[in-house]
Amino acid sequence: MQVGDIVDIPSDKTKLVIGTYNVYFGTKQNSDTDKLFALVSEPEHDYLVTFIRSMGSKFKIVQMDRTSKYYLSTDLEGAFQFSTKYRFTEGYIHFYYENGNLYNKNHKLFATVSFFFMDELIRRSELYPISDRYCLALTPKIRVYLFWEEEIVVLQSHKRDLLYPNTILLDDLLLQNFTIDLDLVLRLSWLSSLEEAISYLKKEMMFCII
Repeated sequence: MQVGDIVDIPSDKTKLVIGTYNVYFGTKQNSDTDKLFALVSEPEHDYLVTFIRSMGSKFKIVQMDRTSKYYLSTDLEGAFQFSTKYRFTEGYIHFYYENGNLYNKNHKLFATVSFFFMDELIRRSELYPISDRYCLALTPKIRVYLFWEEEIVVLQSHKRDLLYPNTILLDDLLLQNFTIDLDLVLRLSWLSSLEEAISYLKKEMMFCII
């Protein structure tokens, strides 16, 4: 496999074997779209591969990055894109970042974010998948990110710089001892609306200072 190759990808397949390459498309992305990511492995290297539909079930390989490419790279923008695309394809999160934007499972833009937003999210926060449509992230003592389908809310200390327009400012004390565990993630998964999730997080923050 190499850039420029045309590959037949049936829409009902999440895995393929092409020669010596094992190709995994995951379950997060819509296979009927004109763009697909795949995690590709062979005996010597692993790759993140980008396919663009050519015609029917035929896709052209337009990008093929070795997974080791960004480990020691100073290209943070490239590293953020690679990291989110990789996690998106493996099914860990339901969105990915590319050129200042966030994209959903249909590879459609749903939010524009700053480099500073991604820097804080990827390098300084821990991500917690809630379900196949929701995700939570925590920068300890500073900020909580809530990704609810295609809506984003940031709950953060009022002493910190704003990263995103839809931000709720909180008293610094509420975040000092707030942590995320599996029980909290499970309870969030039972909720049906973003408003309920925000209310629940605020309540849990209050319990941490009692």
